Amino acid sequence: MWSPPNHNLGKIRSIPAKKPTLDRNEEIRGWNDEGGILILSYNIFRMLTKDNVGKDNDQGQRSVNESVKSLVLNSPTLVVVDEAQGLRNQGSQIAEAASRLRTRKRIALTGTPISNGLEDYYWMVNWVAPQLLGSFEKFKEDFIEPIENGSQIESKREDRRKALLCQAMFLSLTESKAQRMDMSVLGVDLPPKYEFSVYFELTSLQKSLYNIFVQGVALRKEAGVAPRLMSWLPLLKLCCNHPAIFKAELESRKSKNSTGEQKDPSSDGPGANLGSNVPVEKNITKSMLPELHDAFKEAPDSLDPSLSSRVMILNEIINQAIAVGDKILVFSSSIPTLNYLAQVMEKTQRKYALLEGTIPTTKRLELVRGFNNDPSTYVFLISTKAGGVGLNIQTANRVVIFDFEFNPTWEEQAIGRAYRIGQKKKVFVYRLVAAGTVEEKIFCKATFKSQLAGRLLDDEHVARMGSKAEEKYLVPWSKSAQQGGICPKALAKDPGTLERIKSSKCAQYILSVKEVDHERDPDDTLTAEEWRTVEDGLKKMRGLRITSKEQSKEL
Repeated sequence: MWSPPNHNLGKIRSIPAKKPTLDRNEEIRGWNDEGGILILSYNIFRMLTKDNVGKDNDQGQRSVNESVKSLVLNSPTLVVVDEAQGLRNQGSQIAEAASRLRTRKRIALTGTPISNGLEDYYWMVNWVAPQLLGSFEKFKEDFIEPIENGSQIESKREDRRKALLCQAMFLSLTESKAQRMDMSVLGVDLPPKYEFSVYFELTSLQKSLYNIFVQGVALRKEAGVAPRLMSWLPLLKLCCNHPAIFKAELESRKSKNSTGEQKDPSSDGPGANLGSNVPVEKNITKSMLPELHDAFKEAPDSLDPSLSSRVMILNEIINQAIAVGDKILVFSSSIPTLNYLAQVMEKTQRKYALLEGTIPTTKRLELVRGFNNDPSTYVFLISTKAGGVGLNIQTANRVVIFDFEFNPTWEEQAIGRAYRIGQKKKVFVYRLVAAGTVEEKIFCKATFKSQLAGRLLDDEHVARMGSKAEEKYLVPWSKSAQQGGICPKALAKDPGTLERIKSSKCAQYILSVKEVDHERDPDDTLTAEEWRTVEDGLKKMRGLRITSKEQSKEL
């Protein structure tokens, strides 16, 4: 939203994407002349302000476009940017254009200020208050590196103490510019939420396929799969979901290999089978499919849910939810996985709803209303990215994160579909993690990112559980250290579901079930001497900043 100078709020003008260019320009001129609020999408803002607007043969049209661009960049006294995490990509046209807005009265709104690392937060703060945190290179040296080094489960004590000092200094520097509100402010209005990490072992068939594939990629046996991470990782994740989905996707890649372009099966964006393009080799003679087919010989029904420990565990969670009258949301980042789970629902005669990226927005709202209002539909299968935002599904109080990504933001937003104002029941969240696989390493990194955000923005000194250590991902399945069975603490919070899992066929694959809690690390408290170090560091930084500003004025 933008408000021009010397005016009250006045008229609100919205510029939709489909509005003709001439009408759009008139609206902007009217806003500039009469005052009020101008609402633009990121895309429209980018189109209006990019430097090549109007580069045609019409000198008059080019002049009009330059005039409108000048109004958008120079007229507002206040700029409010929603979903401000989009500013973290400094190479984007939107971030570059936003930096040219004349006004320094800026507000950045976001629910996910840190998705990948502290650099995300730096660029948002730098847009609101340029140079408050100094140059990025200096900020990286003084804050990012020491904080990340001391925030891992394997961090040494001296690194942890240094990280605490830097965190305290960082929070002091930004407290005048940042106001943080999380779900805790709604604690009085919301019932309790319990989250569980469910570590499970793959079935014998999944292990065989997993190892055949890893060895095949390493030896370049498959023409449709390159050794690059994002070429083989989506397939390995499908193997952890169900063998049939994995084999079908590999066969699909082989059949399309002659085009030299293939879709990434981990994505669920609109209009795509499964996401972004992944270059592949064109030599269609190489294939590990014969080995994979041999592994399937002892499984007459390749679609059998019992071939996947993950699907068996999901089935038990759904059975318990239905038994007690609870509705359940199941999130996956893979369309083939959602389609397979839909087949399982049909085979077991469970009524379900399905939402993925190709479904139009208007239809999505109808699906949500239908699910909320139909007492006989207990299961909602949802694409994590396409359905993880903007939906109110408070009739469901159980959430299964069936698979996940490196970035935990999507899963956190998915949980928010059920855990929001209007929820009347206790909310239970189950994250399914294939132990001994690449998923365990991804989950460790995602946990690190989640805890980093909590430590830096909410001053939560929780016990370190995640790691940012460099990993070799393309390795065979191996025995996991995640043992211990169902934690008594977790069992006490959700006895019905976890007892059912404990006594079912899938129990043989359960390695551990842990409640995700936020225990404070008792050592994460600064001493009086360390606080004096923080204060001295802040004085020095502020002095350097004042000197820098004075030097800039002289120049």
